[in-house]
Amino acid sequence: MNENAFKTADATVLEFGMLNVGDKVIIGLSGGADSVCLFYYLLFKRYELNLELFAVHINHGLRGKGAEADARFCEGICAAVGVTFELVEVDTAKSAKNAKLGIEEAGRALRYAAFNDAAERFGGNKIAVAHNADDNAETVLLRLLRGTGIAGLGGIPPVNGKIIRPLIAMPRVEIEKYLLDNNIGWVTDETNGDNVFTRNKVRNELIPALREGYNPSISSALNKMAEICRNEDDFIETEARSAFERCVIGKVKLSVELMKCEHIAIQRRVVRLAIAEAGVGKNVSRVHVERVIGLVNGRSGTRVPIIDGLYAEFSMGILIFEKKNETEANEFCYEVCIGKEGKVGTLALRNRREGDKFRTDMNHNKKIKKYITEKKIPVMDRVGLFYLADGNDILWFGDGKGISFTAYF
Repeated sequence: MNENAFKTADATVLEFGMLNVGDKVIIGLSGGADSVCLFYYLLFKRYELNLELFAVHINHGLRGKGAEADARFCEGICAAVGVTFELVEVDTAKSAKNAKLGIEEAGRALRYAAFNDAAERFGGNKIAVAHNADDNAETVLLRLLRGTGIAGLGGIPPVNGKIIRPLIAMPRVEIEKYLLDNNIGWVTDETNGDNVFTRNKVRNELIPALREGYNPSISSALNKMAEICRNEDDFIETEARSAFERCVIGKVKLSVELMKCEHIAIQRRVVRLAIAEAGVGKNVSRVHVERVIGLVNGRSGTRVPIIDGLYAEFSMGILIFEKKNETEANEFCYEVCIGKEGKVGTLALRNRREGDKFRTDMNHNKKIKKYITEKKIPVMDRVGLFYLADGNDILWFGDGKGISFTAYF
């Protein structure tokens, strides 16, 4: 085999510290050209670095006989060189329906779940997948079309936790040339030509059009841009984490005054960090972040839902993130009879209700909701309030801890 063919991969592995002596590597082996090239590259590195290799092939349950043939092919090349092979069969269509995801997204989730499961069982400390430079260019374009920030323009990360991508800088044409030059076969997934999938349409139609009509080196240009964006994103993220530490004043509570001192780009990232700190790390979009940014520039006492039951509230100069809201309290009402025989009245200790009012002085009543807002009681604390009521007249309300208000008698 021509070792020079892997100069690009070697440079990538060295730059990002992907492999170390004695690593146990799970290989995502689909049987396609990219994954077969990755397989042989790691086979070559096995002797150099004393690697332990384990190949995992996923049958997504979408292609019938074709998928079965792919699995046999992968098992065969593993058996020929003494690499442990594991076949994982999943029902992608069912998972997509249950999770309300697209087929591509569900398939990706199932693949990585299988890779991580294999890593746990085999003691693997690395998971190698075969994304290449063209995959990265496609990803950048897809994100650009959907709308993204600098992090999204960074494309596919070369390293993400246990996941490594040694071929991320290799163009697909170089990968296929290596396989052809060394008489190494691979399988072709017929669905790669089906442009019903957005990625396939970008790969088969958009990039060729851009290459022919605008820039013959479009994939290289997009990869260079992605590298610049990753570097700058890394710097901005470091600055944002420092800003978060400056702004945080309690368990996911931020000083609005200090936040306003930061550039808007840093503010957005501080909000993302706060949301993650509050326990929501996935599916946070620009819409959710901007909703919180709107609070920072709004009026005190305002609360907005973010995602997955998480709320943000701006109250008395503090931005509070909490999985709690007024509707979480169970409805309750305890009635008490008071007075003497013949003069008995009924009071109730209960939740707040529509139409409740509170006497503030001899001549004035206010709606209890308006009164609570005027008193700047944080929205997050209102769920814990008890109301002593005579019909819709609130005689007293409080939380038994420090909040206590009595009506004018």
